[in-house]
Amino acid sequence: MRAKKAIVATAHQTLIIAFHILRDGTVYQERGGDFFDRLHPARTTKRLSERLHRLGYEVILKPRANLPEPPTLRRRGRPCKCAERGIDCKHKEK
Repeated sequence: MRAKKAIVATAHQTLIIAFHILRDGTVYQERGGDFFDRLHPARTTKRLSERLHRLGYEVILKPRANLPEPPTLRRRGRPCKCAERGIDCKHKEK
């Protein structure tokens, strides 16, 4: 039963990806295996340090300089058409 759920979930995700590719006319780009690690670095740091602690290590963390910026999330939903319609946009990010 769990295998069937996993198959349906994978098919659903594939359909969502295909829909966005066709709708936006873009090319699929893999986000990478560390996408969520880069997106939430504080969560990743806490999770990994707790894991090392459970394995019997004492961890002392010191931040490094010159780390890359985490990726920004794309806004969901339809794109704003205010400029296309010639009206003042109320959707701009603040």
